[in-house]
Amino acid sequence: WVHGYQAQNSRNNLRYLASGDICYHSAGVGIAYNIAGHKQRYNLDHNDDIVSLAMHPQGRFVATGEMGRTPKIVVWDSEDL
Repeated sequence: WVHGYQAQNSRNNLRYLASGDICYHSAGVGIAYNIAGHKQRYNLDHNDDIVSLAMHPQGRFVATGEMGRTPKIVVWDSEDL
């Protein structure tokens, strides 16, 4: 279970998915939280802290960006975690 939420260095980093789940990040983990089932699903493809989050207008695909010497952007399917 991932505890925490970062708001100091990033903005607009919490979104609702098309499924009604909540999408956010903590450290280097992208999280999709199912409120009704009280369960989390994770994207663990980052090597450093995530500092940005964007979502496709249809609410399924998420892009997260990390900080670091060689930062990367990861696009992930929130329904396939």
